[in-house]
Amino acid sequence: MLYMYCDYRDKERRRPLFQRSNGRPFTRNYVIDSLRSLTAAQIPGHFSGHSFRRGAAATAQKAGLPQFQNQLLGRWKSDAFRAYVDADPSDITRLARRLHGITNNRS
Repeated sequence: MLYMYCDYRDKERRRPLFQRSNGRPFTRNYVIDSLRSLTAAQIPGHFSGHSFRRGAAATAQKAGLPQFQNQLLGRWKSDAFRAYVDADPSDITRLARRLHGITNNRS
């Protein structure tokens, strides 16, 4: 489907893949401002471009990607991405049961 879009949009594929109606490419600010205005009524709170990085880190973790790949994909220069990855409640439950089993076996 993406190939069809590209063929329809630009036979020579020299223009930006995503562009505004005036032909100018999307910029970071344009995307963020557009998303803010679209989500203002539905999603309360602050939304920024960093939200994508946090969401991508969480999605990569859920998909089972190793931490080094998560760091690489998000262009994280440190392990700071770990602060943005939420613990899955089912993982916490599983670990608590495991710990309970270990402590019960020792008594």
